[in-house]
Amino acid sequence: MASSYDPPSLVNTLRVLAVSADKPFAEPGESVHLEMLLADPNGDGRPVQIAWGLCVNPGSAEIGACADSVISFQTSGESFGFTVPDSALDAVPPEAPVGSVGVVFAACAGTITAQRTPLSPVRCQNSAGADVGRSGFVWGEKRVTVVRGLRNHNPLLARLRVDGVIWPADEVRALRSCDAASVADCGAEGQHALQLDVAAASFEQYFGQTEDLVGFFFTSQGQLRDDFQRPDADGTLLTVLALDKRDAARPVLLWFVVRDDRGGMSFTSRRARLQ
Repeated sequence: MASSYDPPSLVNTLRVLAVSADKPFAEPGESVHLEMLLADPNGDGRPVQIAWGLCVNPGSAEIGACADSVISFQTSGESFGFTVPDSALDAVPPEAPVGSVGVVFAACAGTITAQRTPLSPVRCQNSAGADVGRSGFVWGEKRVTVVRGLRNHNPLLARLRVDGVIWPADEVRALRSCDAASVADCGAEGQHALQLDVAAASFEQYFGQTEDLVGFFFTSQGQLRDDFQRPDADGTLLTVLALDKRDAARPVLLWFVVRDDRGGMSFTSRRARLQ
């Protein structure tokens, strides 16, 4: 039986696709800067309020443990900075001197209030005072490892190509579509090869191992062949985009996220129009 669920790569509601830290590994006393990749393709430019809150060494990898430890939230747009407390490693075992700072975030197409609900650490309400549903409210967590003397760098995204041609970040590219009733019926004429190259320096070594990198692909319409993929030996991530003409008047938004297995993350996005 065919699934009625949309694939993870199709973004048709408010979503936070990634949160990157300029220091995935940080020491006590260091400043850390976060950037959020927020997608709201069906929001028609509606304002989205974003709140951030911190927890230190919550004692569990569960997101709820961190959310329960947050004392207060502050709004700060899609960027947020904090300083790792000097005491962040005081309570960790000396034989395993590694801690973490959790950053709980909430994105709300409405107004955020510091009121817990059974399902979230803050409340998101519209102008009428009603709770905003899943289409306009999402929350999650980003963790930063606290450790002395170790570093991890975010993956380096070298270039993005569509159909073999470099696609600059500031260019709105015209992409062909097909006349089929669905992207599943699109032939080669309605498909586009998307190639994201990851720099060799992204594959860092640690304790005799090489980082495991994974790329995730997202689109606001059409269909991507892959939801995620690991780069090949040359650092290339390749997928295919197929577009029908169902939403010809709307822009095509594409997002690309690359993560390593130690909390490093980088992302980029592109904007296109149907030809």
